[in-house]
Amino acid sequence: MRSCSCSVKRQLFSPIQKCVVGLLTCSLLAVIFLCSDPHTVGRLLGKIPYFRVEEVKFSGQHRMSSADLYRQTGILRYQNSLFSVDADVVAARLEDLIWVEKASVSFDWPSTVNIRIKEQVPVALVHTPGEKETFFYLSKSGDIFSSPRSGDSLDFPIITGIHLLEDEAFEQALKNVVLFMDKVVHNNPNLPVHAISEIYVDEQGELTLFLVDYSFPIYIGSTSVGKAYKYLVRILADIYNHPRRNSIAKIGYIQLDYMKDRVLVAESESS
Repeated sequence: MRSCSCSVKRQLFSPIQKCVVGLLTCSLLAVIFLCSDPHTVGRLLGKIPYFRVEEVKFSGQHRMSSADLYRQTGILRYQNSLFSVDADVVAARLEDLIWVEKASVSFDWPSTVNIRIKEQVPVALVHTPGEKETFFYLSKSGDIFSSPRSGDSLDFPIITGIHLLEDEAFEQALKNVVLFMDKVVHNNPNLPVHAISEIYVDEQGELTLFLVDYSFPIYIGSTSVGKAYKYLVRILADIYNHPRRNSIAKIGYIQLDYMKDRVLVAESESS
């Protein structure tokens, strides 16, 4: 005799419960479709405990703590509804923090807020002399955003002279500095970031580079930043790989805008 096994699915809801849930769902949908004011709809849905914010998750941050970021959002867990959280407002609040370059806010319904943080990445220090000398970080995106605190790294090239420029001249010089540093951060073995001591910006907004190990100036001048970097890396490679490498001690200066597509490597008068 063939045996037969049968399984009976347990019903989660009784017919009466299904009817009640269906009526409530239909009523809720009717409110949404009939109400012309979306803010009113949001307030009505926001009263449902199911949509209360239970978790705010952060990712991408390294310097800033999740606790500090959470306080800045203005979100109250277990009190605010996900319908009442404005993603743009929360992102703007977070971007008011000096170390936050960009904040992206998304929701995992029904109760989680996800926030992706992009922090500022320092590439140099801007020197602003005065009664009290001050340094500010220059970010990869071109923001001058924060002075170093105790324990912060100071191992960056120093930008000098730029504080004397104003308006468009300042903006253009800053743009050139950022473009040059964007090349340098790739750490070509002949010109790594840690090899640069200073970038001086003169009154015309032109850049002069100084290396950590050598005192001679490198005049970028009117040459485009991209060309200047390419020329300089090639020249330094030739100098460093020269059989008589001590010849670098004889260099007085390097002028990258000597002539069109020509570079001058001049010897010092004492050599």
